[in-house]
Amino acid sequence: MDKYESEVFKTSIMGAKMVVLCGPAANKFLFGNHNKLVTAWWPTSVKQLLGKSLTNSHGDEAKHLRNMLYYFVSPDAFSKIYIKTMELTTHHHVKNFWQGKKEVKVFPTVKLHTFDLACRLFMNLEDSNRISKLFNLFNIFLKGVISIALNIPGTKFYYAKRATKTIHEELVLIVKERREAIEHKLTDSPPQDLLSHLLLFSDENGKFMSELEVANDILMMIFVGHDSTTVTITLVMKYLAKLPHVYENVLQEQKEVALSKGGREYLNWDDIQKMTYT
Repeated sequence: MDKYESEVFKTSIMGAKMVVLCGPAANKFLFGNHNKLVTAWWPTSVKQLLGKSLTNSHGDEAKHLRNMLYYFVSPDAFSKIYIKTMELTTHHHVKNFWQGKKEVKVFPTVKLHTFDLACRLFMNLEDSNRISKLFNLFNIFLKGVISIALNIPGTKFYYAKRATKTIHEELVLIVKERREAIEHKLTDSPPQDLLSHLLLFSDENGKFMSELEVANDILMMIFVGHDSTTVTITLVMKYLAKLPHVYENVLQEQKEVALSKGGREYLNWDDIQKMTYT
């Protein structure tokens, strides 16, 4: 902004021409006109690494995919599918990585937690070794996903592409295992997660997604939800530490909600609505 002396200016980022809009009015314009005057855009590096998924779908295909995924980011899914796993996993994380520690590096610690949660929520994945392997690969993928798409040894994109290939192989294997479990009814009831939904959901022509397409959408959901969530939690903790009066108000509100729950009862969407200050 200092260079262009304007809240609206043209520039080029990673070889792509674009217009930058700054400020609240610009945000309102963009988010209020999604799929009307503007549409989502991703750099070439993202499209190449993620393959066919919601990130590079348009028109009716994108609408179909959004409708398919909508329930899994809804309040109903939060209360019925996510909350128990979120609470148990978070308690375990705090006990192992926070309690009794003199110092904690927030960002990398929260990053591990949000990735662990994503794997458990989207794929019901509980194998810690498998999650750790995917986490290490995912970090390599993140370093190159927003970069110049030069597939040359030594570049971040080159290593990200190799990591993405291995992630896809691992995710496709997980998808095959779930599909086999569903088809052969190896479990009384398959997990009610995103993976099962993607496997059982067909389009208007009765066509089901391929295993690679399912793997792409799982990776896309982890990508768009994991990093932004990690940054948000980290910044919240930073400002709570810098503003003790805000921290005390948040703490008091959380204690009131906890007391209102009585015994061992998980949070629900109504509890979240009570956290007006938080």
